[in-house]
Amino acid sequence: MADGMATTMAPANEELLAAMAELRRACNVEEARQVYRNAAHRFHPDKGGDADAFRRLSEALSERMDVLRGRNEAAFRPPDAAKTRPKPQKNEEKDDVDVWLAKAEASWRVGRRTDAKEETDEAAKRCARSAKAHLKCAEMRCKMGQVVEAEKHAKKALEIDPQCETEAKPWMQTDTLGAQEDSNLAGTSNVCGRHGSTVMHLEASKRDKAMHGHEDDVLCTTWASASLDGSLKIWEAPSMRMVAVLHGHTDKVTILHWNPHEQDCLSSGSLDKTARLWRKKNGAWKCDSVMEGHNGRITDLAFARRSRGEPTRLLITASTDKTLRSWNLANGAAERIFKGHTALVPTLDVISHGTLVASGSGDCTARLWDAEGSCQQTLTGMEDAGVNLVRFSPAGPGSMGGTVLVTCHVDPQREIGSVLIWDVEGRCGWVDGRMVAPLKSFHGFGGRINDVDMVIDQEGEILLAIASSDGQIRCMDMQEGICLFDLVGEHDVNTPYGMNRSIFKTKFSDDGNLLASVGVDNIVRIWNVEEGTCVRTCIGHTAEVRSLLWLPDSTKLLSAGNDGTIRCWKVDTI
Repeated sequence: MADGMATTMAPANEELLAAMAELRRACNVEEARQVYRNAAHRFHPDKGGDADAFRRLSEALSERMDVLRGRNEAAFRPPDAAKTRPKPQKNEEKDDVDVWLAKAEASWRVGRRTDAKEETDEAAKRCARSAKAHLKCAEMRCKMGQVVEAEKHAKKALEIDPQCETEAKPWMQTDTLGAQEDSNLAGTSNVCGRHGSTVMHLEASKRDKAMHGHEDDVLCTTWASASLDGSLKIWEAPSMRMVAVLHGHTDKVTILHWNPHEQDCLSSGSLDKTARLWRKKNGAWKCDSVMEGHNGRITDLAFARRSRGEPTRLLITASTDKTLRSWNLANGAAERIFKGHTALVPTLDVISHGTLVASGSGDCTARLWDAEGSCQQTLTGMEDAGVNLVRFSPAGPGSMGGTVLVTCHVDPQREIGSVLIWDVEGRCGWVDGRMVAPLKSFHGFGGRINDVDMVIDQEGEILLAIASSDGQIRCMDMQEGICLFDLVGEHDVNTPYGMNRSIFKTKFSDDGNLLASVGVDNIVRIWNVEEGTCVRTCIGHTAEVRSLLWLPDSTKLLSAGNDGTIRCWKVDTI
C-alpha cells in the first residue's frame, strides 16, 4: 500500500518541481503568470490536487514576482544586514513607523496581503505607543476578515489617544442598528452587526403563502448571516436586533438556507464536511440535527420534497466529494446518495415546487434529479467548460410561462464564461422526452460567472442579472432574449498586476425596479433597471462585499463581506 502511494505521488511531485523550475526561468510577469495558471489547474485542491503542493506553487509565484518587479530586497541586501541594522532611537521612531506603513500600503496594492499585515505589525511593534500604527493594524486585519483582532488594535489606539475615537469607531464591534437609522438617507450606512470574520451569506426567512393562507408571500420577520468564523447569527427585522448566535460547526460556514415551508427552521453548510439543521424550540434556537457523511466540504444545499403538496421533508447537500446527498429532516438521517458526477459539485438548486433538483459539476455537465436520487436528465451544453452555478427561475406568469433552468459554464483554460437557459417544462429544445439543446444562450463573458439573480417584474416577465469576473453586469429580458443594459468596469480597481474588475454579486429588489451590485471596489451600487443608470452609490465597507439582501418592500438593503460587518442602507428615497 505504501509503495503504491509513493508511486502515485512521485509523478505529481516531479510535476511540481518542474513547474517551480519553469517559474524561476520566467523572464517577465506575464510569462510567470501563464506558467502559474497552467500548473495551478493541475494542483488546485478543488480539482483533486494536493493542497500543500498548491501552496508551494503559490509561494514560488510570489517569490518570482518579487524578483521580476524589483521588490525582493533580500536578493540585494547583504546577508548580515538585518543583524547589523542599528536599533532606531526614539526620535526616529515616528519616521520609521511611517516607512513601514508606506510599505504596507504598497504591498496591499499589489496583492501581497500577508506582507502588508506583517509590515503593519512591525510598525506597531517599533512604536508601541503609536495610535496611528494600531489604527492601520486594525484596518489591515479588518480587510483580511480578522475582525476580532481588528477590534483589539482599535481599542489599543483609543487607549493611547482618546482623540482618535472617530478613526477607531469603524473597527469596533456593534450588534444593533440603534437610533441612527435615518442617517442612511444620503447613501451612508449603519453597521447593524458584526461577525469575527468574513460574512459569506445573508438570507431572509420569507415563507410561502401555502403555509400561512395568505394571498402573497409572507414578508420576512427574521434573517440570518453565516460567517467564516464558524458561526451563524439570527436577526429580527425591521428592528435589526440580533436574537441568537448559533455555534456548532468546527470550520468556516459558507452557506445557509431557510426552510420555505416551516417556520423558524434553517440549514447551514460548512468546510467541516457537515450540514446542520437549526430550529427554534421553546423560544430558543438549537441545533436539531448534524448531517455527517460527505467526504468533502459542503458547497451548496437546499430544501426539497418527494411530491408536490406534501411538507418539505428533505435537505439536499452538494460536496466536493462528487456527490449529492439527501437527509431526512425529522431525524437528520442520510436517505440517498446521488451518484453520477465525476468531478466536484459546487452548486445545486431545487425547483420552486420542491421535487426537482439540479446540480452542476466540474465534469462539464449539469444533471436533473428527482428527490429519490434518480438522475432524470444529463445536460451537456458546452465541452471543456465546467458548470459552476445552476439556478431555477421563479415560475413566470407572463409570456415565458413555467420555469427555466440557468446553467453557468466556465472554461478555465480559455477564461471564457457562458450562460445557458434550459426549458424544463418540455416545450423547446426537447427530443424524445430529453432536453438536447438550450432554449437560449448568452456568451462573451471573459471569465467566470460569479452570480445570477432572477425576478418577475411588474409585467410578469422574468429578468436575469449576471455578474462576472471580467467586470460585466448584464441585465437580460429572458423572454425576448435581449440585453436591457450591459455595464463594464463599474467596480474596477487598478493594481500593478493589472485591472481587477470582478463583480461578486447582483440582487434585484422584489419589484424588479432596482438592481444592487458589489465588486472588488468595496462599494455597493444600486441601478435603475429600466434606464440602466446608477441611482445610489453606497460607501462604507472597508473590504470586498460578498452578500446582498433586500428587506421587505425593498426599502432597506443589507450588505456584508470581508470586513466582517453587516451594513444597512436606507433606499426608500430613491
